[in-house]
Amino acid sequence: MANKIFVNYRHSQGGGWAAEAIATRLKAELGVDRVFLDVLNIRPSAKFAEEIRAEIAQAAALIVVMGEDWHKIQDERTGNKRIAEDADWVREEIRTAIERNIRIFILRLGSRGASRRRLDSRGYTPVSGFSGHANSPGQRRC
Repeated sequence: MANKIFVNYRHSQGGGWAAEAIATRLKAELGVDRVFLDVLNIRPSAKFAEEIRAEIAQAAALIVVMGEDWHKIQDERTGNKRIAEDADWVREEIRTAIERNIRIFILRLGSRGASRRRLDSRGYTPVSGFSGHANSPGQRRC
């Protein structure tokens, strides 16, 4: 049954604190078994790839925590952008969510360059190709 929330973030960026705060709050609201964050849920002895794939298969939603210049982070060895590499777990998790039609919610951190005129009527900054909808108090949560 797909009823979990999977929190996706880039380890090499400052988004880890935000991802952990989001996961902790969601666990308090929805229950510890309904929210997945790798550093909180994967045991040190577990097989990382298998755990990630199993958890995203149970996801109803993916929250992508994007730090500033998230898309520019480079592989230390090759110098290539991480998001362009097939072996990038952030990319793999997002691609899997798209392929499985899992709802994706993007949280942008440190958007110091966002101008007020780019905010929509609800105060959100639109992300190209995505539309966001806030849940009303009476709407069912995933």
